[in-house]
Amino acid sequence: MNKSVIKKGKWLLRDFFLAPKANCLGCASQLGAVKGLLCPDCYASLSPLYTTFAGVKYVCNLCGREIAALRCRCGGRRENAYNAYAAYHFELPASTLVKAFKYRGVTALSEWMADEMILSLKGERDFDIITYVPMHRIRKIQRGFNQSEILAKIISQKLNIPCVSLLERKRFTRKQANLSGAKRRENLVNAFVARNESIINKRVLLVDDVRTTGTTVISCARVLMESGAERVSAVTFACAR
Repeated sequence: MNKSVIKKGKWLLRDFFLAPKANCLGCASQLGAVKGLLCPDCYASLSPLYTTFAGVKYVCNLCGREIAALRCRCGGRRENAYNAYAAYHFELPASTLVKAFKYRGVTALSEWMADEMILSLKGERDFDIITYVPMHRIRKIQRGFNQSEILAKIISQKLNIPCVSLLERKRFTRKQANLSGAKRRENLVNAFVARNESIINKRVLLVDDVRTTGTTVISCARVLMESGAERVSAVTFACAR
């Protein structure tokens, strides 16, 4: 049996029998946890971006740079950019929650994370379809689930917007977290393809757990736009500062 599967099983059994909800996922304090996630001190240190405009970025659909003015340096216009939203910066304690969900299988976090992501959208709801960043089938077997898919389906239910698998990861790529910015872009060249779903003139919300350099979101959004989407917006639980 795959060692990662065995390790995953041990984590799940430990979480079940040791009741991790009683402990803080941020500092491991046994003093209790707000909403079953963090101790009062760690929870108070969370700083949601949806209370400011810091979580919203306009990403050029030509070169992938953030657009700070009306035009990108490459000539792309802001009205044609991708809207990218995030609930938190990828910093403690939010980053610890992402890792607990993603690598330790603490899927009980998903409902709260989805609620925070919805708040980060700041009222934008005019989507026709919700989709998610796909995981290669081998990676999904290793991890046991696609965290982005789980989040997308919960958001879909809460917003009453259909969730459809629009993308496929056709190449088994190296983990983005272990690569530099340039290597991340190279790693994802031709990694995603569109499924046979009609999205012509559709407004699509793309869901992922974390946005760091934005390479994954940009790669997926380009495929969606090339497949006929009218507009692509992206939402993540966390983003790099």
